[in-house]
Amino acid sequence: MASLTFTELPSLTSPYLIIGLSGWTDAGLVASRSTSYLVKKLGMIKFATIEPDEFYSFNVERPTTVIKGGVIEEFNFKSNDLYYSLGRERGEDVDLIVLTGSEPHLRWAKYGKEIIDLSVKLGVKFCYALGGLLDRVPHTRPPLISAVVNDASLSRLLLTKKLKMIDYEGPASFYTYLLTQLRRQGILGASLWGHVPQYIAYADANTALHLLRRLSDLLNTKFDLTDLEREAKRLRETLDKEVAQDPTLTSLVRSLELEYDMRSGPSYIG
Repeated sequence: MASLTFTELPSLTSPYLIIGLSGWTDAGLVASRSTSYLVKKLGMIKFATIEPDEFYSFNVERPTTVIKGGVIEEFNFKSNDLYYSLGRERGEDVDLIVLTGSEPHLRWAKYGKEIIDLSVKLGVKFCYALGGLLDRVPHTRPPLISAVVNDASLSRLLLTKKLKMIDYEGPASFYTYLLTQLRRQGILGASLWGHVPQYIAYADANTALHLLRRLSDLLNTKFDLTDLEREAKRLRETLDKEVAQDPTLTSLVRSLELEYDMRSGPSYIG
């Protein structure tokens, strides 16, 4: 049974696919915040949904409900939705597809095949998967953004954009699996990772902002990031106040600043 259902099949010209999934790939809600921001800000149109039944353990990530006065008003599964935006409607040449949702718990191969088959059908030019990871970095420095690519030919391009290409061995994200499979279909791609301060207990709008700035540069397009810039400013102000009131946190941030200033770049990622 097909897991991908369509409301329409858009006609796109060599679109870029942008993915931001919640879950293991979403420290500081950087991935999900980035893609949800793009969907709203660009006025993107929903055209397909990946049905959740086969891909999630609902004991791990439960559906949500709304009950008022003892009456069930809503019951919702986590949605995995695909949106598109035509470049000509934004005064640009770049067509975009965005996938929002949650990293699948089960059947990665089938979930990935749904995305790959769609990418081939719509003529996807390139895939960018957006992620967030916790790191020993301070909020008082520009967020680190690192990258993983599915073909060595891409390394030079991303290095010129001051993205850190890293070495890693360990547990992998769904992004890494998907990028390897896309490469087999001749579709190039990269995962871009924003490094989130380990002490942040909020959605990290600042790292999401820097991640989208890098993505905009790579796409040679412009996103209106004004609202996200305001969120990032409020977050930095909140964190500055918390640090000033907590000697232990002050010491930690100072230590992280020294590490940040001395390090050559991140050396791990999934």
